[in-house]
Amino acid sequence: MLNINFITNNTDINRGSYRIWIKDIDDLIKKSKLANSKIITDVKDIDPDCDVIIIGKSFYKNANQVKNYFPSKKIGAINVDADYNNPAIDFVIVGSVEEYASLSFYKNVFVVDLIEQKFMNIPVKNHEEKETLTIGYHGHHPHLFKFFPFLKSAIEQASKEKKIKLKIIIGDKNFKWVHGKPDIEDVEILYYDQIDVSKEIKTFDIGVVPNVLDLRVFENFNDIAMTKNLEIGINTTDYFLRFKNKTNPGRAYVLYQHGIPVIHDMSPSSYAFMQETGLYSCAHDAHSWLKEIRNFYDHKTRQRYANVYHRAFSKKFCDEKRLESFLKHIKEIL
Repeated sequence: MLNINFITNNTDINRGSYRIWIKDIDDLIKKSKLANSKIITDVKDIDPDCDVIIIGKSFYKNANQVKNYFPSKKIGAINVDADYNNPAIDFVIVGSVEEYASLSFYKNVFVVDLIEQKFMNIPVKNHEEKETLTIGYHGHHPHLFKFFPFLKSAIEQASKEKKIKLKIIIGDKNFKWVHGKPDIEDVEILYYDQIDVSKEIKTFDIGVVPNVLDLRVFENFNDIAMTKNLEIGINTTDYFLRFKNKTNPGRAYVLYQHGIPVIHDMSPSSYAFMQETGLYSCAHDAHSWLKEIRNFYDHKTRQRYANVYHRAFSKKFCDEKRLESFLKHIKEIL
């Protein structure tokens, strides 16, 4: 039977890379009994009979040390930086196609989706007609800058048509949101460690997941944006996008799990589920964000999108399929 050892120097359950890619997967393996696995924090505790050693995000720069101890073992690493190339690593685990493409100097790159196990099997939200529409965001606070300028403008315009509440869930209590913050009356900022996250997400009527920055916000970039040469396929209607190589759909997944309709941006990993469901909700400039927000004024439309995405997510990412896919990746490199 396949024997996997996970090694990390940080077992903080609040760290997503540990919680999702190590703790949750280890739990699934133990529950299924399809393989053996354990989590360790010291190289000396690695099982000499294991087949694979997977190094956590906080520990992957110790890959050489692990390889020196166990030169015949296959070594995997989680979520390595795009500029980190180490021949001691036999495969890497990533969370999106964006990250997959950025690590092309590794022969084996496996996409293991960022699924929050604690939110599995949550009933879909029952959307009702409401006087105030709650637009919600959850995630790392630096993404809030990407509300600027288009999503910010769209929310401000929508607030002139309908009562809008913006609810933000982040981790850093010292962060003061200035850049990108919509100028509307009702903005509430909450913190993960002070709330029941699932309960608060259920109060969202719409979820937004900004990942992309339009390069035209930078000074003098509009001169480039206005360049037109149809002979080589350059037009003034082209997109100018900047996004992290570790961009991933994890924040959208949490919203699908709760039955919250999502307005996606133009990041590549946003498209898989839209294509799978056949229901598109995607925006980039202010007009498209406003159009999508208006589309969800109707609670019946919100419910339809919520049901379809919740159903598609539950079917695609059931425990059995997720574990089967993970173990298949591992066995392919042995």
